[in-house]
Amino acid sequence: MKKIAAVMWHSHTTTMRRAGELVKDLLDLCCYSARFLEEGKEDLARALEDIKEADLVLFYRSTGEAVWEELEAAAREAGRPLVCTAHDPALWLSSTVGPEVAAKCYTYVVQGGPENFARMLRYLAAEVLGEEVSYEEPLTYPWEGIYHPDAPHCFSNVEEYLAWYRLKDAPAVGILFSRSHWVNANLAVEDLLIRLFEEKGYNVIPVFCYSLKDAELGTRGSGEVVRDCFFDREGKPRIKALVKLISFFLEARTRSDDFLQEGVAAAGVGLLQQLGVPVFQPVASFYRTVEEWAGDPQGLNQDIAWCIALPEFEGVIEPPSSPGRGAKGSWSSGSPCRSAVGGWWSGWPTGSAWRKSRSRSERWPLSCTTTPALRWRPRSEAGPTSTPWRALRGSCSGCGRRATRWKPLPMARNSLKPS
Repeated sequence: MKKIAAVMWHSHTTTMRRAGELVKDLLDLCCYSARFLEEGKEDLARALEDIKEADLVLFYRSTGEAVWEELEAAAREAGRPLVCTAHDPALWLSSTVGPEVAAKCYTYVVQGGPENFARMLRYLAAEVLGEEVSYEEPLTYPWEGIYHPDAPHCFSNVEEYLAWYRLKDAPAVGILFSRSHWVNANLAVEDLLIRLFEEKGYNVIPVFCYSLKDAELGTRGSGEVVRDCFFDREGKPRIKALVKLISFFLEARTRSDDFLQEGVAAAGVGLLQQLGVPVFQPVASFYRTVEEWAGDPQGLNQDIAWCIALPEFEGVIEPPSSPGRGAKGSWSSGSPCRSAVGGWWSGWPTGSAWRKSRSRSERWPLSCTTTPALRWRPRSEAGPTSTPWRALRGSCSGCGRRATRWKPLPMARNSLKPS
């Protein structure tokens, strides 16, 4: 049986391991997370040994880990075929096979899901290793849609979804989340939020999308999806609040430095001004389990850049809950921290109370999701409004940590920056 050693961008590792189970009668797959190899959470020496023993080495490259240099050197020394694909095509040049192989693998990966990853492994077995196996072209999934755990399928537009959902006489809350969670069935966090909102009497419009605009792929980005799904045909907001689970700027493009550009952030601010509702950005730890997060007095670490710093440039002011990874053997998936979510959630009014009050100055609960030393102040020279702010100090009802949060009076969508 042929052996493939794979080192992946961290978020693809579990999908690859699930794919390995689907082809275990055909291939011996060992898979590692580049992030965990860098942090010492996975055994680098073992990974290097597997690379030397493998018949084929597969990398899905990222740029944030120094460990790649050592991994590539081991692969070249072993003299085995190396397939290197990545979000950035320039990294495909590390491959020792033809560029068409790297491009094909990228198509399988970007479409996503365990079945596509398994098809990619069969493709490599046939086209690179010369095995007599059949393979299929990548499955294509929608780049965006509306999801609900009770629905028999996702919906391509909001009108179809609302016809199925049957709105109650209550406010609607929008949830914007990543397509990768939907295509990989990694939806524990989203499902919990949907259920909690519905228990409080709200209507919920949960929308997934590919986060970045990419003309080559045909993705429209999250900004256009917000316009389509959360505004009605007359240009008025369908929702009273938005829970944004995507860290990228709403108007960001792929293969660009848009995450560094103030103009791109300002375009997102303009869109949120037009929407005119409170926007909440739950903090999601991509690299730590809930237990690791709870046991660390510093709370978040490398997640601060993605989950706090970037969203605040678009005026997102409320990081309420702290989902992390849930581990099951070598697989991981999103796992909400129920105590932190509950602490935030307890302050929400019921849907009927919101409908009766029609007020934007509701009292929102304090949640601790950043290091206690981190404080925020209003960015007076930018942002949709210039309303006054006050500091709220207290303890997170989920974990008991002391924290400070700035609250706008009334609630508005201001830009913030660390003080």
